[in-house]
Amino acid sequence: MAVTHRHVSLEPSASPPPQQQPQNLTKRDVRRNRIMERLQGMVDSFASNQQNHYRAQLQAVQVDMTLVLRADPYDGGPLEDGGEEVREMVEGMLGAGAAAGGEASTRDYVAIAGKRYAEFAREVNDKLEKRDAELVALHSNYHSSVAELERLTQQKLHQAEEEHKALTNTIRLRLQASLTKKRQQLLRDKEQLDIADSNASSSIPTTSASTTRVHQAVVRTAKHAISGTAPVAQAPAN
Repeated sequence: MAVTHRHVSLEPSASPPPQQQPQNLTKRDVRRNRIMERLQGMVDSFASNQQNHYRAQLQAVQVDMTLVLRADPYDGGPLEDGGEEVREMVEGMLGAGAAAGGEASTRDYVAIAGKRYAEFAREVNDKLEKRDAELVALHSNYHSSVAELERLTQQKLHQAEEEHKALTNTIRLRLQASLTKKRQQLLRDKEQLDIADSNASSSIPTTSASTTRVHQAVVRTAKHAISGTAPVAQAPAN
């Protein structure tokens, strides 16, 4: 059923509605007419206070811009993004100045002022929280890396010390083996020299006696040559 939309005043009518309306309109049509009446009343109210609405919205935007410009995320703590804190900041900015346009403009101002700043503050706080989490993770990774490097350093030092001990022991064993081998060689050489000395000692008396007799004959010959007498031959010693 088609319904003709007409402008209906929000104030109750002085004359009662026609008797045929309940018979011609259904409940759905009545509900639709009421919604249209309310919508028309809102449109008329906005049209009558249009400048005040725009002024309140402009003031709300200016308040958000001022709060954003004054915000310092590096002041040592997160920004205030709670509803009560933002409302107190908005009230501290303009106080009751936004209510000068009437109740409707006041509602617009209260509904808009601080909303964008709260979104900005929450976004900044989320970034700061993410930054802090990354810094904590970086700090933890740094200490973990330092601890791992210290552990590897100690492990390498211990390994080098063990290798040094093993190498020193190997060199000591090799030196001992070499010295033992040389000592044995020297002992064998000494034994051979002792045998040679023993053999030489057994032939020394005969050689000395022969050398003595030759010496005595030479001396005797020299004496006789000096004295002019002929040497007397001596029998060889047995």
